[in-house]
Amino acid sequence: MDSDGSVDSTVEINSSTLNGPTLANSDYFGTSVASIGDLDGDEVGDIAVGAYGDDEGGSNGGAVHILFMKKDGSVDSTVEINSSTLNGPDLANSDYFGSSVAFIGDLNEDGVGDIAVGARLDYEGGAHRGAVHILFMKKDGSVDSTVEINSSTLNGPTLANSDYFGTSVASIGDLDGDEVGDIAVGAYGDDEGGSNGGAVHILFMKKDGSVDSTVEINSSTLNGPDISNDSFGASIAAISDLNGDGMDELAVGEDGDDEGGSNRGAFHIIYLSDVGEPIISAVETTPEETSATTTWTSDENTTVSVSFGTTDAYGSTETSNTPETDHSLELSGLQAGTEYFFQIVSTDESGNVGTSPGYSFTTTSVVQSSRKKSSKRRSPAEVAEAFGWSEEKEVEIPDVTKAKDTTITLAPSVMARPLIIGSEGPDVKALQRFLNMVNFTLTDEGPGSPGNETDYFGSLTRDALMDLQSASGLTTDGIYGAETREMFDQIIQIVKMME
Repeated sequence: MDSDGSVDSTVEINSSTLNGPTLANSDYFGTSVASIGDLDGDEVGDIAVGAYGDDEGGSNGGAVHILFMKKDGSVDSTVEINSSTLNGPDLANSDYFGSSVAFIGDLNEDGVGDIAVGARLDYEGGAHRGAVHILFMKKDGSVDSTVEINSSTLNGPTLANSDYFGTSVASIGDLDGDEVGDIAVGAYGDDEGGSNGGAVHILFMKKDGSVDSTVEINSSTLNGPDISNDSFGASIAAISDLNGDGMDELAVGEDGDDEGGSNRGAFHIIYLSDVGEPIISAVETTPEETSATTTWTSDENTTVSVSFGTTDAYGSTETSNTPETDHSLELSGLQAGTEYFFQIVSTDESGNVGTSPGYSFTTTSVVQSSRKKSSKRRSPAEVAEAFGWSEEKEVEIPDVTKAKDTTITLAPSVMARPLIIGSEGPDVKALQRFLNMVNFTLTDEGPGSPGNETDYFGSLTRDALMDLQSASGLTTDGIYGAETREMFDQIIQIVKMME
């Protein structure tokens, strides 16, 4: 073809074509045709062609011819698949195998593309109910294995006599988001909504060619086609996403439509809905002492929520209403050194909900100092001497009776409760002032620096306290508890006596 739709040249392939198909009268070669990709790996695309009247193995059993092509449209070689083919389809007279054919990608992920072939007059379960054969292919055009889908297939289509399931077939991509390609199959004789009104069956596939579930589209389908004796499903094709919702559409022909005149025909554009649950993957959690950041990805834009708690009943939830595929949520208000359980829920723009398995993490404990603890606990007098306090050195201690800010004092009664990361109050400010005063400075500038003490016990307070604990031979845990408070009380009294 030329870009303007005109024809540059034509090559006909028939029974006389060199290396082409071997045909007999009434084979009806060309009933169906599909591009099947570069099956043999010679960098030239190949073709599958149906011949439903082929009599190999029985009258009108049907066949499909695999044509290995050359770039000029000539045929390099041909392989016929029929009821006599090793590992091929099990056919009977008048099955009409080859009524339709479609390339369905590499369904079983063996590195070779596979095909689906309709046999619209198959008798399994009743006269002319029809069938589709999944052919798992080899690169040379031979068949590795075959799976037949008919009215007896588990989770397959519900068919009646003369439905002609397999009249048409098309690959529709991974509709449900389970990473396995799905198939649409026409059954133009379906009587739902009227004799021969027709239907299309959506087959959600598994990698082994079995069917996970089936949805039928007919005149009774919500938002479906308005049909009556029209042979809807006579042809079918997947078309690219017309409305930009991320889902491909279907074009379905009905050659018996009477709009404007008898049997003039029509086709329907079917806008499909996303029915697949979002897939959640790459879940990672970075816990800290009082929070944790959870990150993950979804295979489509989703809003999210994370339920979490200290049991698998959860109890708390964080959400994000921004649709995206890369997610990050901070879980806050946690307790240090505690195991938490959480679960992720992602909702796509079609309302489908994906739920992750349950996960867990443990918040970090209060950071322990890497310094070794002194093997001998020092006396308060030794600590005072180690800090450089002496009668010759004047040490200013706030006098609670004279201080303008009476909330800042080193009186034992004021710093009486345990203090840890996250504690707030005037006793924290008093602790910071004491640490700064005795040369275990929180920081040289900004909040927590000398003269800029705060009411919040953060990492700066913890680190300075741990330095003092280590120097004093105390348990170096960064917690202002009973042991540290006892030392503080004694130090304060010693320093007061030095005044």
